[in-house]
Amino acid sequence: MGNSFERWGLRAVGIAGILTGLADFADPFLTTPSLSGLISSVGLAMIGGLLLFLASDAARTDEHRAELRRHLERQDAELEGIRALLVNESLDRLDKVPQLLKPNIALLGAAKAKSLVEELRDLVRRETFEWRDADAFRTFYLDTLKGLGPGVTLIATSRTETHYFWNGTQVASEMKAFIERGGTVRRAFFVDDDRRDAPDLIRILDNQASLGVQVFTVDSACLGGSRRLILADDARDFGWEVFTTDDGKIERALVTAESEKLAQFRQFLNRVRACPSLKPYGSTSGSF
Repeated sequence: MGNSFERWGLRAVGIAGILTGLADFADPFLTTPSLSGLISSVGLAMIGGLLLFLASDAARTDEHRAELRRHLERQDAELEGIRALLVNESLDRLDKVPQLLKPNIALLGAAKAKSLVEELRDLVRRETFEWRDADAFRTFYLDTLKGLGPGVTLIATSRTETHYFWNGTQVASEMKAFIERGGTVRRAFFVDDDRRDAPDLIRILDNQASLGVQVFTVDSACLGGSRRLILADDARDFGWEVFTTDDGKIERALVTAESEKLAQFRQFLNRVRACPSLKPYGSTSGSF
């Protein structure tokens, strides 16, 4: 809208300049002006013409930009369509995997192969998968830390029970290595206000801080008692949520790169950030 007004303004000024210049230029036939006045009239007409040219050129440039934008949008739509076709074709081929089993193992392995195919389908289509084996998830956790490079920031909520992964020697070692490579970990522990000075809690927080983790504590009362175990990267590329049994053991982990689920994770983490009870621990500075 602003560009349109500017172009019309240029046109108006240009037309006025040309008309004024032409009127002044024609005046010698009626009177006898000075040579300097005649030159000024010609100059004014030339400036008016230049302004008209600039206005027209700006309009053409905007039209070219709009056409280029439409062309790129059409290309994006076509590429997305091609991608969808390739994905569907690949998934259709997956259905044939159980048929590749030899007869002597088909009876035993067909169900497993079918299950794996379904899991792979979910991974491709929903950008989500689940770990229902705690040991397998621990290995995945370690591999993820090993694969992350400098500049990545992980934001996590945790409970203080010591049987969780963050307290394991292997995970602690990889976490420290990740931070030393230039990564960042911000971890908020759910802690009741009346336990902030408990010796066992301080040992846990000190241990995490010694790894280079930016440690925070928060009372879950401001979250309605919710203590969801979430880890997500700050760039919003991936995240996971861990679910536990009543006695605190890890039951399953939902890992995702799907935008809606990541938005739900961010919503909860933002609620944690908004808690008045959220406090940095020790030398931790900055925001969660």
